[in-house]
Amino acid sequence: MIASVAIDSVQFQQALAAGRKVGDGVPLTGLAAPLDATWLGKIAEAWDSVEDALQAAYRYGRDTARDLLDKAVVKAEELVQSAGKRAMDVQQAILGRVNEVVDSLINQALDRIRPTVLVGGRELSIQSVDIAQSVTMSGSLKVAITDLFTLTAEGQISVTANYGS
Repeated sequence: MIASVAIDSVQFQQALAAGRKVGDGVPLTGLAAPLDATWLGKIAEAWDSVEDALQAAYRYGRDTARDLLDKAVVKAEELVQSAGKRAMDVQQAILGRVNEVVDSLINQALDRIRPTVLVGGRELSIQSVDIAQSVTMSGSLKVAITDLFTLTAEGQISVTANYGS
């Protein structure tokens, strides 16, 4: 049986909230030194643009939201370029938020898998789950934000659940 499951708006908002917490309550790892409030504020401002693009992609689809994506990528890249010696840390902070949203979306999709199914009046329990996932090796903000945008607008996470008794 193949069943498509959509992430609902509450789950989508929870994923965005998880990303927003990175650096603000959830510590950033791998930084040379903690970012101060000024940098965290600038990162939050750039992230707001990313969220605007993701919200539009979720609601209206890829084509309608494309301009917002392009503006968000430019804003994030300009912030990194302006960060001087902190450029890698600022980039890592934004990537951390992207990764947290992706992780949250994947976990929420997995939570949608039914632990049991009824077949002919017989309850079968989940025996195994196979997940097809790709990992982007680039540290590019453009690639990471665009991949998240695509996942939000039209993406799929392939999960196969095998049931038995």
